[in-house]
Amino acid sequence: MESNLIKLEKEFTLQLEKLQDHIISLNLDQVLIGKESEAIAPLKHTFAEGMLTREMHAQKGNVLIGKIHKYDHAWFLMKGKLLMGTPEGNKEICAPAWGTSPAGTKRIAYVIEDSIFINVFPDLNNTKDIEQIVNNVTFDKYESFEKFALKQNEIKKIDKKWV
Repeated sequence: MESNLIKLEKEFTLQLEKLQDHIISLNLDQVLIGKESEAIAPLKHTFAEGMLTREMHAQKGNVLIGKIHKYDHAWFLMKGKLLMGTPEGNKEICAPAWGTSPAGTKRIAYVIEDSIFINVFPDLNNTKDIEQIVNNVTFDKYESFEKFALKQNEIKKIDKKWV
């Protein structure tokens, strides 16, 4: 049975996906997707044993929409100020700040001040392949996350039977 918070997160994410799809459908020059978005939010990647640190430099006045994360992950706001849209409402985050985002989250942020935002992702096989790592830890659509989460729950149930 889904908790109220999970239902709220799901509805928020599905509405955010609709907004993102609509913005993309407008086919405007100002809409930058994927690698194109690095023009307004350049990325710097740093590797450590089993880990990728992704540093984004976001420019004031832009709106950013993230992907859906498969796993809980750590984030850090090193510089600047963001207005983050969440299922519980908008939250202003001022640097320095850090936290964790639970699996299944997707966020939208308005960049109030030039900001440096960092995510930390696992690279368990030490591939150092950025595209592969991002594909291993994110989804574009909530439907894909739900299928993944259901499968993970089935695996956990099977593991418990053998303990």
